Amino acid sequence: MNINEGIYQAELRRLVRMIGIKYASAQHKSQIKGDQFAIYHLGQALAYEEAIRIVKMVFHEEMRGEDWE
Repeated sequence: MNINEGIYQAELRRLVRMIGIKYASAQHKSQIKGDQFAIYHLGQALAYEEAIRIVKMVFHEEMRGEDWE
C-alpha cells in the first residue's frame, strides 16, 4: 500500500466513524421519553444507518475487514 492508498483508507474510516457518531446521537435522542422530536430523531438515525451501509457497500473492495469495526 502506498501513501495515497493509506490516506484514502483513513479518510473512508473517518467518514464511517463520523456518520456513526451522528447515528449514535440521533438514536439516543430518539429514545428520550416525552421528546416531541423523538420520531424525527429516529428517522435521522435510520438515515445515518443506511448511509453507513451504502458507504460500506460501495467501498468494500478498498477496505479491509478491520477498517469497518
